[in-house]
Amino acid sequence: MISLRSRYVFAPIIFALLTLILLSLRFSLGPISSEPPPPPPPAENVKKFKPAKEPPPPPLPEYFPLAANALSPADIPPVPSWNRPPTPHVPETTRLYIGFTRYWPLLQQVVLSYIAGGWPPEDIYVIENTGTFDANKRGLLTSQNPFYLDYKRLTEVFGVNVITMPSLQTFAQLQNFYLSEAINNDLKYYFWGHMDVALVPHEEKEPYRSLYQIAVDTIRESQEDDFERDPETGKKKMWAIRFFAYDWFALVNAEAYQKVGGWDSMIGYYGTDCDMHSRLKMNELVSPIADAAMVYDVSRSLDDLELLFRRRKKTSGSTENPGAEGTPRLVKDDLDAEIERRLWGEGNSTSRPSPEEDDEHTTSDSHKLSDDHKASSFLPHSSSSSPSSTSPSTPEIRAYLDETEEDTRGGPAYQHLKDTLEALAQEKRDDPYRNSWQLKQRGGQGEPYYYDADGWEKALQMTIEAGVRINEEKWGHRGCDLVGEGQRKEGEQWMLEHDWE
Repeated sequence: MISLRSRYVFAPIIFALLTLILLSLRFSLGPISSEPPPPPPPAENVKKFKPAKEPPPPPLPEYFPLAANALSPADIPPVPSWNRPPTPHVPETTRLYIGFTRYWPLLQQVVLSYIAGGWPPEDIYVIENTGTFDANKRGLLTSQNPFYLDYKRLTEVFGVNVITMPSLQTFAQLQNFYLSEAINNDLKYYFWGHMDVALVPHEEKEPYRSLYQIAVDTIRESQEDDFERDPETGKKKMWAIRFFAYDWFALVNAEAYQKVGGWDSMIGYYGTDCDMHSRLKMNELVSPIADAAMVYDVSRSLDDLELLFRRRKKTSGSTENPGAEGTPRLVKDDLDAEIERRLWGEGNSTSRPSPEEDDEHTTSDSHKLSDDHKASSFLPHSSSSSPSSTSPSTPEIRAYLDETEEDTRGGPAYQHLKDTLEALAQEKRDDPYRNSWQLKQRGGQGEPYYYDADGWEKALQMTIEAGVRINEEKWGHRGCDLVGEGQRKEGEQWMLEHDWE
C-alpha cells in the first residue's frame, strides 16, 4: 500500500510529463498567433426578387366613342334642354372641384354627369393630383398608366378646367388646397365632389329643377337670414357644409372651415373626415342635408357615356321629338327657339312670367326661397360652351344627331339609366375591397415619372395606417364617436390619455 507521502513523490513527474506533451503539440501545430482567424470570404451578394408580375392589360376601352375624334364641345351630344345651364351666368359663383389621382374612366364619367346635369363646364375644376407634373398635358402617358387622364379632351372638348398639383397630395392636403383656392379667389363657398360617383337629376319630380338649379337654390337658401335660426331663441347657427350625399357631393362654407383651422394634414386619408367633421360639431357649426340629384357610388364606367345625355333613336321618318311635357321639340338648329316658345309663349320670347306664375323650388321642409331667388333666373339657353353654339365638325357627331332625338324627360330610358347605375353601385357595395377600381391599371413602365402600381398602393396603405394612428393619438380614442356626452371637446387635442387601455 502506497502511503500518502509517497503519492506526492510522483507529482513532479506527472507535471513534467504534461509539460512535455504540451510543448510537443505546440511545435507540431506551428506557432500560435494571438490574432483572430481571418473571416471567411463574403458570400456572393444575391438579390432576391419578388415573383414576376403579369404583363399589363391592353389599353383601356373607349367609354365615350363620340369623343374619340372630337375637337370641340360641339362634337359631343348636347345637354338635355331641360338641364341647359342659364345664360347669362347666375350671380352666384358655382365653382366645383373634383380631385383626380387614378383611373381616368371614372373621372370622365363624373365630369360628364355634371355637364349633362346642367353644370356650366367653365365652372368645373379637375384637380390633377397624380404627381406626374405636366406629363398628361403633354400627352406622354398611356391609358394603362394609373395616373393617365385625357387633358385635351377635358379642356378642349368638355370645356372644363384642369389644375395640376406640383406634387402628390393626400386627401386632407387636397381639401386644404380647395379651401386655399377659395381664400385666394375671394370665394365665400365652393362645391366639391368625389371622382368615383355618377349623378343623375330627379327627372320625375315636379316642378322640375336640374342638378345645377338645385345646387344654386341651395346656395341661396343657405344665405337666407333665417336659415338655421332657432325660431324660439332667435339664435342663428353657422353652417359649415351642405351634404348632398354625404361628401360625395357637397357645398362648403369657406369661413366656417377657416374658423376650425382647416383639415389636419397630418391625418392624410381615413379618419381625417372624422376629425374635421367632429371639430365642426365641437365648434357648434352645423351640416344641413340637401338633395340635388341621385348620387351613385360606382367602381366602373358605363359602357357608353352617351347615355347620360338622354337621347334616343329617331322613329322612322321622325324629325321632331316629344319633349318632357309632350310638346314637339326640334333636335337641331331650332332647338333654342322652341324652348323659348314653350317657356314664354308663341312669338314672345322676350316676355317673362310674373313671380306669382313662376315655379318655386324648396330644398328643405323648413326653408323656402325668397321671391328674388325663384326659378326665373334660370333661362335654359345654350351657354357659350354648349355644343349647340357651334357647328359639329366630325362626321360621327353629325351622323349621331341625324339619327337621334332628345328623349322624354323621366321616361323609360331615364329609368334604365338609373337601374344601370344602381347595378354598378351594388357591384361596388358587394366588393370586399370597395376601392379595387384603383388597382385596375398596371402599365406605364418607361413613361415619365413612372411609379410601380403595387408599390404605390402599398405605400398608400402604410400612409393611411399612419394617419389612423395619428388620429387615435390626437384624441386618445379609437373610432369616430368623438362628439357627445362625456366625449371630446375643442382644445383637448393631444391632451388625453388612451381610453382603450
